[in-house]
Amino acid sequence: MGGPGARHAGEKELAAKDDPTFESVCRISADEAAARGRRVKDHPHDVGIAPDGAPAAQRHLFRRQAAIAFLEIGEPATRFGSAKPPCARRLLNGWMPIVVTSDEHDGLKIEQTTYGYTKTCRRRAAVCHVRIKLTNAGQASRKVKLCLPPQPASEKSPPFSTELEVPAGGDNSVCLSVPFAILESPARPIPAAEFDQKLRK
Repeated sequence: MGGPGARHAGEKELAAKDDPTFESVCRISADEAAARGRRVKDHPHDVGIAPDGAPAAQRHLFRRQAAIAFLEIGEPATRFGSAKPPCARRLLNGWMPIVVTSDEHDGLKIEQTTYGYTKTCRRRAAVCHVRIKLTNAGQASRKVKLCLPPQPASEKSPPFSTELEVPAGGDNSVCLSVPFAILESPARPIPAAEFDQKLRK
């Protein structure tokens, strides 16, 4: 445990006549957590990635309607990962808690990279950072509409919408910060450099 008083608490525990026990150490952890306002384990604000790639409340990953937000592509809009079978999923580098989902739509390859982020480790993930990358294998440049509507809809948080121009034989991407409390605060674009820096962190 870090922070003021934590080292003292640990030294006091080790200096006791008897060896530390599970109960005595847990008591220190609980006191420290209460004093610093930490969230508890399995807090409902955890964010997970549903089978169709949508950020969702951790406890409701397999309930389609429980998505925080989901990606729609093109006009008319098609929900990402809605085909059968659904999008492919993997962890970055095979083990990191960064989920990469991929699919194809109308001749485009779509890759969505998502991870949870919080400014301090004292709270569970409060936002999802999402990168949507489109790759165009065709011989002509294309303009593609992307939309990320919150679920459910909210007046305080309108859908994020943008149009990407994807060059022939090339790719283009957009990076977003999607808050867990998306009904109170909308998704917003962030620079690619910020996305990469926090992913590395």
